[in-house]
Amino acid sequence: MLCTLLMGWMVTWLGRYMARYFKQLWQNQDGAVSVDWVVLTAMIVGLIAAAFSGVEGGVAALTTKLMEYLQNLTVGV
Repeated sequence: MLCTLLMGWMVTWLGRYMARYFKQLWQNQDGAVSVDWVVLTAMIVGLIAAAFSGVEGGVAALTTKLMEYLQNLTVGV
């Protein structure tokens, strides 16, 4: 009986403690700027990756043409 009462009290206390903890965590704005920077940085990296994937084929073709030009170039003759 005592064990049941003690467990019930602990569960009630833990529930109140956790509710208070999450309320304070929700109201705390200390880490909000860090989260903003992480999201902003992730968006920039995503845009750069999208831009590179869009021009990848053109860069490969340009590189091939440049290599052909340089291989056919005669120097010092």
